Amino acid sequence: MKKKILGGIAVLVIVAVAVWNVNLSSQTKGMSNIMLANVEALAGESSDGSCKWKQVSCGIFSGSYEACLTNGDGNTCSCGTVTRDC
Repeated sequence: MKKKILGGIAVLVIVAVAVWNVNLSSQTKGMSNIMLANVEALAGESSDGSCKWKQVSCGIFSGSYEACLTNGDGNTCSCGTVTRDC
């Protein structure tokens, strides 16, 4: 009986750690897209303000957002602007 209880506790701990890791990685992924867009915009910002809108994917089921980047392909905009968070 003692082995079954310890085994059950071990399984619960493993599941809890796995859920925590998945939650942590999903939170980090959403923020990294925004941070990447900001870094690209700031690093490549030119003096003539030649940034353009670019569609950036948030993930398979998370949709997308538009960011104003130097390598964008849309209308001109203010470098570093982002339409929404993922």
